[in-house]
Amino acid sequence: MNRTSIKSIGLALTLLTAPYHVQAQNGGDSAKTPEVSTGGHLEPIPIESEPGLQTFLEAYIAANNAKDIEKIKELNHPKDLDALRAFFASHKPAAFAGTFEKVLLRGAIPENHPPFIVQRYRKDSPLPQAGWMEWPVPPTHQVQFTVKTATGPNSYDSSSFVIELVHADKRWFVLHGVPGPKMLEMIKGK
Repeated sequence: MNRTSIKSIGLALTLLTAPYHVQAQNGGDSAKTPEVSTGGHLEPIPIESEPGLQTFLEAYIAANNAKDIEKIKELNHPKDLDALRAFFASHKPAAFAGTFEKVLLRGAIPENHPPFIVQRYRKDSPLPQAGWMEWPVPPTHQVQFTVKTATGPNSYDSSSFVIELVHADKRWFVLHGVPGPKMLEMIKGK
């Protein structure tokens, strides 16, 4: 395997997780421009209007922070997990063993994070990141919050937690999606 292949795979993995770990610097606030950042048409809704969502998100954060990969898998939609597994099976060299699980886990999420910003995709909404990401199961909701990551009086660095969800069969599920044609073309061009 050559160096270019490894860099391309690394780029794909970085882009796969990018929607979930957005950095906003110098006063930028990704939470204020979700339609631009996701490509979908979102409408803000109160978390209380979505039965079970708060409990689901708390369980997700607890499982993530405990690095309980089996619980995380249970919280992901099965079709989305299958597509992610298939992507890694067909685009990943043996040197990246274990990467599938790493994509499912995020960095530590503060338990005392700001309130969740919940948004629902409108019925006429295009899929988020159309062409760049494919969704075996279309997301119905996006949830996010932003945490200031740097301290100091003049610091504006922050990190945003963004997650795509689907409410299906009276349950909530996390979605990751897989790289779409535009992203794969960009990787091939490297």
